[in-house]
Amino acid sequence: MNNCYFRYRWLIKAEEGDADITTVSTAVQYTYIIAIKSDNRSYYFDLSCNNLAYGKRNITNIMVVNGMNIGGSVEYDCQPLPYPLVNINPDKTFKRVNFNTYNLLMIFDLNKSIPLGAGFTVTYATTYQCDYTTQGYRLFSVTCKIIGFSPNELTQIRFGFISPQSKTTFFTYPSFIDLSYDRNPSFSYNIYTDILYQSYKSKQLYYLPEFVAYQEPLFYLGNTQAEGRVIFNNVPVSGSLDTSYTSIFYTIIEGDYSVALSTSYLVGNTTITSGQTFETASNTFDGTPISVNSLINNNYGTSFESTIEISNYLPFTITNSFGSLSKTFTYTYPYGIVGRNALSAQSTLSFIFPPFNSNLVIQSTTTSTIVYNNTVNSSLPIDNILPVVESVELVPIDGTSFIIVIKAIDDSGISLIEMNSGAYASLNAWTLVEGTLQNGTFSKYINTSIISDSYVSTSVFINIYDMAGNKKTYTDYYENSNPIPLLVPLIDQMYLQASSDISFIRYAMNDIDLSMIGCDNTLFVNFTNVKKNEAIKIVMTYGTSDRTFYGKWNADEEMFSVDFYIYPKVFSGYIPFTITYRQMLYDSKYFLYESWLLKVRSESADRLPPLITDISNSGGLTTSAGGQIQWTFPFEDYQTGYKEGHIEIYSDIDPYTPYTVQLVPINDIHLGTLQPVFDVPPNCVTQNFYIESIVLEDLVGNSATYTRGNRNSSLVSKISPLMRLLSQNLKMDQLTVSADCQVVESDFTPPIITSILMYTNNPNDSASVNLYSDNRLIFVNFTVQDGLSTISPRHLPKCYIHALLFDIIESTTTSLLSMDNSTFSATYQCQIDLPYGLGYPSDHLLLSINGFADSRLNFGGYSPNDLVIAGHEPTIPTTFVKQPILESVNPLPNDQSTITVFGYGFGVELSDLTFKVTYQDSTSDELQSVFQSDTFLIADGVKLNQTTFDIKVANQFFESNSLSVEPYVVPFKPQIPCLGNPVCGGPSNGVCTFFGCVCKYPWTSNDCMSQILIIPRPKLNSTDPTIDNEFNTTLPNGEIVNLASLIKIVGLREMSPDNKALSTFQFNSWIFTNTTPTQGSEYQEFQYKTTLDSNGKTSNIKVTIQYFSILSTVYFANQKIQMLPSTIKYRIEMTSFGFTSELNYLQLLMSTSLQYLGDQSSCSFQDQGSIVNSNMDYVRLQINENSLYCRYIKKGIIDNRIQDISNTFFAELDQSPVYLSKQIGINIPYFKYNMLIDPDFSILYDMLPASERPGSVCDPTSGENSDPITKVQLLGIILGCAGFLIVGILLIIIYKTMVNWGFKVKVQRKIDRFIKLKKLNKL
Repeated sequence: MNNCYFRYRWLIKAEEGDADITTVSTAVQYTYIIAIKSDNRSYYFDLSCNNLAYGKRNITNIMVVNGMNIGGSVEYDCQPLPYPLVNINPDKTFKRVNFNTYNLLMIFDLNKSIPLGAGFTVTYATTYQCDYTTQGYRLFSVTCKIIGFSPNELTQIRFGFISPQSKTTFFTYPSFIDLSYDRNPSFSYNIYTDILYQSYKSKQLYYLPEFVAYQEPLFYLGNTQAEGRVIFNNVPVSGSLDTSYTSIFYTIIEGDYSVALSTSYLVGNTTITSGQTFETASNTFDGTPISVNSLINNNYGTSFESTIEISNYLPFTITNSFGSLSKTFTYTYPYGIVGRNALSAQSTLSFIFPPFNSNLVIQSTTTSTIVYNNTVNSSLPIDNILPVVESVELVPIDGTSFIIVIKAIDDSGISLIEMNSGAYASLNAWTLVEGTLQNGTFSKYINTSIISDSYVSTSVFINIYDMAGNKKTYTDYYENSNPIPLLVPLIDQMYLQASSDISFIRYAMNDIDLSMIGCDNTLFVNFTNVKKNEAIKIVMTYGTSDRTFYGKWNADEEMFSVDFYIYPKVFSGYIPFTITYRQMLYDSKYFLYESWLLKVRSESADRLPPLITDISNSGGLTTSAGGQIQWTFPFEDYQTGYKEGHIEIYSDIDPYTPYTVQLVPINDIHLGTLQPVFDVPPNCVTQNFYIESIVLEDLVGNSATYTRGNRNSSLVSKISPLMRLLSQNLKMDQLTVSADCQVVESDFTPPIITSILMYTNNPNDSASVNLYSDNRLIFVNFTVQDGLSTISPRHLPKCYIHALLFDIIESTTTSLLSMDNSTFSATYQCQIDLPYGLGYPSDHLLLSINGFADSRLNFGGYSPNDLVIAGHEPTIPTTFVKQPILESVNPLPNDQSTITVFGYGFGVELSDLTFKVTYQDSTSDELQSVFQSDTFLIADGVKLNQTTFDIKVANQFFESNSLSVEPYVVPFKPQIPCLGNPVCGGPSNGVCTFFGCVCKYPWTSNDCMSQILIIPRPKLNSTDPTIDNEFNTTLPNGEIVNLASLIKIVGLREMSPDNKALSTFQFNSWIFTNTTPTQGSEYQEFQYKTTLDSNGKTSNIKVTIQYFSILSTVYFANQKIQMLPSTIKYRIEMTSFGFTSELNYLQLLMSTSLQYLGDQSSCSFQDQGSIVNSNMDYVRLQINENSLYCRYIKKGIIDNRIQDISNTFFAELDQSPVYLSKQIGINIPYFKYNMLIDPDFSILYDMLPASERPGSVCDPTSGENSDPITKVQLLGIILGCAGFLIVGILLIIIYKTMVNWGFKVKVQRKIDRFIKLKKLNKL
């Protein structure tokens, strides 16, 4: 296929005077029309153009309307598909992302997507199963799994992409199968399943292969079933990949079929298959399915009630439709409960409808039961005229915020306007801001940054409903073919994502030790073509669980930031995660650089929750005295330890209100026992109690959930705490206990409501509620009484408010005010917080009360009509008088004067509203809105640098509530003076900024007058982490110098709070490993490990030395650090230390020295201090123009938290003109689990030599016996000699300063020093 395919979207409109559009066709071969929407005045369609030749071309005279060619043209650019494809990613290695899951990232240099379709082939198909996914059109991720071990196919992977022209580009890369390991593991497995147990729909099967001593595992699970729902497929759950580990295969079986499983693994070059199991499911049907049946349906004026009977209760969904307007909600107890029939509940659904004749459908979508399908309001008018959208406008606020304004008309009134089924926006009747519901303007504030990330915009459409249930849909265009404005661009996600690539990622902490504790961390990310007002989301995957976190633009960092938490005991490696930005998904498997990945380490991972190993109970009750029922659950959680849990207990006659019992271990948290107990009252009702659910959690967040009969699908997807007992029927039966108090039942009647008092929080009118005001609280006090039994205190009833067109509001709280067992009565109070504008424009709401019960478990409730029959008033009068209400403000920095406020009832005219600000000093300002809608306003003129202030708004009739605002403090950043003479080393070396000198590469230091020297890689030392290096290097001026440097870890001291050394530790034996990455690395790396014992505890110490050969940027403790070429960085880690007191701290002693090995005169100089605009100290050891520059960051990672640390510069200094040695103590605060510090060292060339620095030690001769003299002494000698040569020297100076910048700097330095000395002499 050597041609292209393009698709265009067209609109043809008949202008005034044109004939109606009757037919539309195309006159061009291989073009096709797909109609989207049409009427007699417009035709909206897609035009598909096929078989287009290569090149930039035009197609003309395309469209034929009513048999006449009206022209029309398109321009296209058809390019041949690139062949062969070229992978420009230098990293050609597969990386493991899970057991038997490996990814390879490929980057193709493309400028548009290529139609590969299913064009992918794998050469060694008996060994590897591979597939690919894409992100944008340049990034391809190839994922491969092992499905066999064919001997000739183990060393490489070969796959190809097939183009539509059947041209295949093959790629061959080294396999992830490494045969160099001597693999000889031991293998075992366990299988747990309820596949044969009882009769219920969803059954579980767990298969857990376990390996011991199998480094770099190579195994796969064979013959997994194609049916069912696989939750975890060979996911690691415990252990370490360096020693022993267990993985899990967990599937939900929902049909009668067989499952075959086995494990195949490699020992040497031999394939071993073991752990074969074959399971056949049966009885996979729900033995007690929920059922919903209609009992009674009645129309009462414009309200309607439908009573249903519910058997085998579980929450279920109901869809209600009034004409074309539908709403779905989840039915949960006690909504509508009015009584029971044996074990079946009876519930009354209540609705209020507009005064129009329409069809009502009530359907239980869970059970596919039609409860009602007939006309309601049959005596009222019929309205079949569809509503009309007259205009749609988007008023931009910023890049992601808009005010959407829609003008619409309809005879019966507008009920609801939805854009893209509510994914964009929903405008209810109460969003009316001007006019009437029959002819009005509706407005709403929209923030597109929080639009659902699952929404993919291929078109924009509006559904508009009227009060009679009529619906009209507009797609892309509304009346008169006007385009619907776009909130989200209609751009192919592939191209949009390619234009918004991730440009940068880092973390506050990376390469984190999670062996003992978790880590609160921060991700920083930026994108090309960034939109700062967007929100972003990340989803972290921790093996058997996911967690979601949200973030926003960070102005200080100039990128997005997201705070997130990492669980402890996660498997070592890279944590997979996704980033959602602008409705686009970015997967970590497409990250271009290894530094973008989140690396973690754990000595032994644990993703298994606590597991119950046995079940027993205390037996049933058979006495009228009642008693206690107790279960005993031995459990184990060896690695981590049990944290908390609970069970929910129901009974067969009360499947609605559970007994919830917390589970507290009675002995050990690793191998302990749980004994939940609950009380059964005397004279109890005969019933069977059963545990409906069990939830357990360990100390690192691993949770397990059991749900009875696997009926709750949202819980079944978690590992069951009863996993090991699923096939043991007798033990599982222990979850049910019977209770028979030997009482003959005589009370079968539920309690009744004897009184009701309703009132609102409106001080001026407690009988009605203004739903456009801030006083929208309703209180309902009511008393229930029974004739024979006491009221059950455990069953708290709820109040429900029924509003127009299926809106239902549940009481916020229900409180038991009093109970009188002597009169079998109880009084309750419901508090109901009504939403703004609820039920507009209806003049009333309806009340129902449901779910009270007596001690004999007779349940009762009243629908609105039931209340009327009983002589109570269910009607709540409503009004809609707009008053301004303040709800919230956007976060306000204390250095800004513009405030953004959200609320209701502001109106649309700026002049109608005043904005009052009252400050803490009791002064106030009246401001005017600079932008305003009914629910959103922006005002300017707030005083700066306020800690808190109050705001109010008012119109000519009403004043709003007061809202307190606390601006957040923008950190003050003082200006840092620029050092150096000339400042920052001159324009070629650095630039003076508000934050001090910013040096230009290769210059560095506070004054940009030091330059990096390239030195040879340090000599490899396999004994200890000491750098003892002798080398020669060439200075920028061409001089060759011989130097020796020494960097050494001297020891470790435990220090008291008063800085006294309590104990000192020396490191005598180290284990050395070369850990340099095999390819693509910016550094060489060597690792040293040792241990020390203190106070009965053994600490592991690891020192990692990195030598950077090129300019690099690293981040440590959320600090950006530039690594110049030839920099040596120490990474020092330590596990828990046996402190003798939590008030003590550790001091790590390091020494550095620099020696000049030449035979020329030399001077030495040493200084120390803080590096400007950073959290770092420095020590400079300088001889002549050369320095050993030591940087000690004042931040460390202590117990996986970034904390301040300090450095102690010891006064002792071993110094001569040719040698300097300095010792420093890095002070590490008390820690429980781990610590990490990160100093680094460089050799620099200094523009200002040591001889010209105050306090330098100099030797004018090169002999070893020469007495060193200071710079001041040397200057005195110079001033007293050779006065007659001054004129000649001046001539030379004038000449050299004209041609040599470096010489000019030196001369200027000498002159400045001379002038200062003269001034001092005068003093």
